[in-house]
Amino acid sequence: MKKRILALLLVVLLAVSLAPCAFAEEGEVVGNYYSFTDRNGNHVTVPVNAFASEVISFTPGDPWKEAGSSNTDPQIALGLPDADDSNSSTGDLCLGGSGVLVLGFDVAIFDGSGDDLYVFEVGNNVEDTQVEVSEDLVTWYDVGVATGRTAGVDFSGKVPDGARIRYVRLTDLRSAASGGWPGADIDTVCGIRTMAVSSPFVDVRFGDYFYDSVLWAINHAPQITNGTDATHFSPANTVTRAQAVTFLWRSMGEPKPNTTNSPFTDVQDRSSWYYDAVLWAVGEGITNGTSATTFSPDSTVTKGQMVTFLYRTVGEPGKTGTGAWYADAEAWAKQNGLLTGTDTAYSTDGSCPRGDVVYYLWNALA
Repeated sequence: MKKRILALLLVVLLAVSLAPCAFAEEGEVVGNYYSFTDRNGNHVTVPVNAFASEVISFTPGDPWKEAGSSNTDPQIALGLPDADDSNSSTGDLCLGGSGVLVLGFDVAIFDGSGDDLYVFEVGNNVEDTQVEVSEDLVTWYDVGVATGRTAGVDFSGKVPDGARIRYVRLTDLRSAASGGWPGADIDTVCGIRTMAVSSPFVDVRFGDYFYDSVLWAINHAPQITNGTDATHFSPANTVTRAQAVTFLWRSMGEPKPNTTNSPFTDVQDRSSWYYDAVLWAVGEGITNGTSATTFSPDSTVTKGQMVTFLYRTVGEPGKTGTGAWYADAEAWAKQNGLLTGTDTAYSTDGSCPRGDVVYYLWNALA
């Protein structure tokens, strides 16, 4: 049944429902990212490669139009949302009653914090669609029902730990399997928690403790960091204070700072890549300067500083306020596995290399 298109979904780092969302939306492409505002007013940015890229199979349901009619080509369901607000829209695929669509992705969708997958279904009508996901097209995991008005799907407890989802199967449940446009109207499907499928770097190999975190960081929207060149990530390189707060700021979606005026004599260039990140971090109480008038952007960030930045970012859970400035942060980091699993020994004053920084970010925020 043909449906009307409204503004759409996708939520990053917010409370989730257990059912996948099925909205339609408007957005814009900026560089390699797609940004839009969902129905709740949340601004969301994902990589353009997070959308379905391949039709694996399509079995239309019934009743059905002849092949070649509008809204019957499964290729319609690939790429960015493109359905329009009319009964003559050709931007969405009508599954038909009990129709089944299987889509593939160029990225891996993982179980992160919050919603992990979204189904873009146009219109107001509720047309239930079963959503299943797979790593290999052999074993499938039931992750919920897209009803046309729900939030998003959280993989938590529904897929194995460490699963890297590459395929999504949608099955119309015949809640609206009649009329000229039967079944769910699928615009596209998007992964919200995605990572690159394989490493482009010769110094980031499968089995490295930072492997997943690097693949997540380079595919994050906005990108947290890239390599030091096309084929190297340089995981052992040290990280400056400016780089550390910028990585953290990008991890949080590049929020606007509360002020545009820097109090630091060494952070005055408004065109600098770290200017807004420093102002945001200081304004949010994540870090201070090294003095009242200096931030020391080129100084090496220590492990104690990095875990403290993260601890303050997530709201300082379990804060006691006793002991050294880093004591609560280190206790939290240890409890959440940030201080174990790396190849470098933890010490508060030790420098925090690139491999450790992205590993900390991945474990705390992904």
